[in-house]
Amino acid sequence: MTWAILIPAAVALNGAAAIAALLHGSVSRDGAIAGFFVGATIMLAGGFVFWIMLMVFFVSSSLASRIGPARKRDLERMHEKGSQRDAIQVLSNGGAAALSLVAYRITGSTAFVVAAGAALAAATADTWASELGVLSGRAPRSVLTWRRLDPGTSGGVSLLGTFASLVGSATIALWLGVGFLLMPAGPIWSGQARLAGYLFDAIGYTFIAGFVACLVDSVMGATVQAQYRMADGSITERGASATDASGAAAPVLTRGLRWVTNDVVNAVTTFGAAAAVAVGWALAQ
Repeated sequence: MTWAILIPAAVALNGAAAIAALLHGSVSRDGAIAGFFVGATIMLAGGFVFWIMLMVFFVSSSLASRIGPARKRDLERMHEKGSQRDAIQVLSNGGAAALSLVAYRITGSTAFVVAAGAALAAATADTWASELGVLSGRAPRSVLTWRRLDPGTSGGVSLLGTFASLVGSATIALWLGVGFLLMPAGPIWSGQARLAGYLFDAIGYTFIAGFVACLVDSVMGATVQAQYRMADGSITERGASATDASGAAAPVLTRGLRWVTNDVVNAVTTFGAAAAVAVGWALAQ
């Protein structure tokens, strides 16, 4: 597809997606702008296959965030942000994939194609685990100590959340396999031998990276991510913006580092997954 067609298509499709997400309440205004640029970059650098992969992540995550609204409403005071994604959230989840595909266009290395898939797999696995795990009928357990935690507490894991992360990572990994078959620089056009093994490696790297990144996210949530205690004893991640049941703002840092927010953790895991897979793939091929 020529640039004369691809550029207008990228502007039109991502503009429409950003407006639709804004009207639906899935993103804030700055989130819609960031989403437009992330989506356009991914489409221009990776083509429609990766753009669809991004849409799979975003649409499924937005739908998952709206499942069980009554139960999640009780957790809003605990979490730093709600279901409406702002620019920082968009970039922390999609920025690594966009930059990986730009690197692919510059270098032509398929290591960056797999890295982009790993980044989106990490974002999908974590988001599905977070949004669906809180619906579990059993209280989560600490990923480090295995003691019971309140639902929604960072660093907690559950059987439902773990299953959701596996399915989310697998969904992106399998779509990456489709991408390798359809992209012009994929194994068929580059004369890659052992096509089946090549695709298996790409899918396997992506799936494992996505799931491991989700586990790392939980470990960071249990250790370095900031957690605060309010005057009424409730736990929150909101920091200075938090208020207790009486409306008083008196958060006290009880764990982690103030600057390590959930967005920082997401960025570390998505960029980390992309970097680890890019290096691993380059060394193995």
